[in-house]
Amino acid sequence: SESQPAGPDGASGAGASPASGLFGNMFLPIMIGVLLLMVFTTMSSGRRQKKERAALMDSLGKHDRVQTSGGIIGTIMEMSDDSVVLRVDEASNTRIRFAKSAILQVHHSAGKGPSESVDAEEIIEEPVHA
Repeated sequence: SESQPAGPDGASGAGASPASGLFGNMFLPIMIGVLLLMVFTTMSSGRRQKKERAALMDSLGKHDRVQTSGGIIGTIMEMSDDSVVLRVDEASNTRIRFAKSAILQVHHSAGKGPSESVDAEEIIEEPVHA
């Protein structure tokens, strides 16, 4: 009968597996736990973003100053279930119809005062004194 060579710890190599020990026994449960955590985090953030988007769409009203996904800033003049008409130029009274889903944020709500976003026109830079 042939004998198996002994490993560095003195045990024969026949019964020992390379993945044995604490790490080998815990690897699969840890990986499953990490995977479940990633799936849960992704799902909960998706739900949160969907709720925030729905709240934004529900809060839109006439005369709100909004920004579209294309970067156009205008004032809502007309609204329907799936579209809005924005006045984008005060001087020429230029109006453009957009899908309601193109609105990204409200810069100024007509009935509720300024929102958290700041319009680029409202930012006044102070001169820097050296």
